[in-house]
Amino acid sequence: MKIRMLAILLVLVVALVSVGGCAKAPGPEAEPIVLGAPVSLGYAVGQDSVKAAQMAIDEINAQGGVLVDGTRRPLKLVAIDSRAMAPGVPVADSLLAYQKLILDEKVWAIALAAERSEVTLAAMDLIAKYKLIHMIPGAKSPAITAKIAEDPEKYKYNFRLAIDVVALLGYIPGHLQAIKGKYGFDTVYFLAEDASFARGMVGVVKNVIESEGWTALGEEYIPLGTTDYSAPLTKLKKSGAQVVYLVFSNPEVGILVEQYATMQIPALAMGSATPLVGPSAWDTYKGKIESLMLNVECGTVPSSQIPESVEFYDAYVDRYGSGPELDSVVAAAYDDIYVLAAAIERAGTLDTDAVVKALEATDLTGAMGRIRFDKNHQTVYGTDPKESALYSLIQWQSPGKRVVVWPKDAAEGEIQLPPWMR
Repeated sequence: MKIRMLAILLVLVVALVSVGGCAKAPGPEAEPIVLGAPVSLGYAVGQDSVKAAQMAIDEINAQGGVLVDGTRRPLKLVAIDSRAMAPGVPVADSLLAYQKLILDEKVWAIALAAERSEVTLAAMDLIAKYKLIHMIPGAKSPAITAKIAEDPEKYKYNFRLAIDVVALLGYIPGHLQAIKGKYGFDTVYFLAEDASFARGMVGVVKNVIESEGWTALGEEYIPLGTTDYSAPLTKLKKSGAQVVYLVFSNPEVGILVEQYATMQIPALAMGSATPLVGPSAWDTYKGKIESLMLNVECGTVPSSQIPESVEFYDAYVDRYGSGPELDSVVAAAYDDIYVLAAAIERAGTLDTDAVVKALEATDLTGAMGRIRFDKNHQTVYGTDPKESALYSLIQWQSPGKRVVVWPKDAAEGEIQLPPWMR
């Protein structure tokens, strides 16, 4: 009798282990959940977002994949070049990448939307037609959430992890208060590239700073392709401004900052200068970007106050050899795969409407901080990573480290003046 009972128990144990094994790992017959990425593969913004998303997918698949109705299924990413960021490419041409993914590749969802806001906006109607999930880690136009607000039922499939321009500008008062509180500064001068987005951003920032008690002493719009910035820098110096606010996306901004350091302009530099964010910038510009302050997505530059941001960054470096060179998109692309996978598991199905409801209930911590969506499916941004996603203000400090200096809940150091102003 004892031998018979032991035999029965052994059979039960083997059966339980077998069932558990099936739940943990997808078998060879498990169909992948195919995700699309119609991004600009000829540009770093597309290449790096795909790299981050693929890293998340590989991590999830290594854990057995996504549990759907009792079966674990692997994720698969299919990236197609939308050329959305290429100059002169019509929106309609970029939408062909969406159509190819939907009709030919039979994707279940678009995991990485096009980076250009005009393309993303146009794609929202295509998404509504086919009723696919549309995750947006890059496009920043406030028109995206406005469109969702106009018709929540039609556009309910769109979820944006990227910060929008309004929220990004909302951080500026905090930046200015930190500078004013430490050094008493209250005057600023604007240097920006001569482009419509830069002019628009300067106009908005001027309104913000004036409401915060700051005075704008001048502005200069510099033609694209300029390689000698000594004239506008001389005007800046003569103005007596204590802070210079930069708005640039072109690589020549590196020359501007080098000349700013060589001329020892007595103004603390801050703002938007995407080419100077990445970890290679210090060596590229021989340390002359010291003291420059820039806005970056949390995770793209990690903070030890947010362990998930460090884990993401270290894993990215281990896999690809260096950290992201961009100020945004990369950590969001990584997090949105985890957000989507978690929503599928909570829904327990690939029924799109059920997954939409699960996405609306998202509440998890990722490389960007705490991720939740508001009623218009926009990730909530703030200054406390325990309560919201986060954009950080970082400063290049000697000997070549990017230090988070704001907000206080993520800060790892204090704002420093340029060496010649100390």
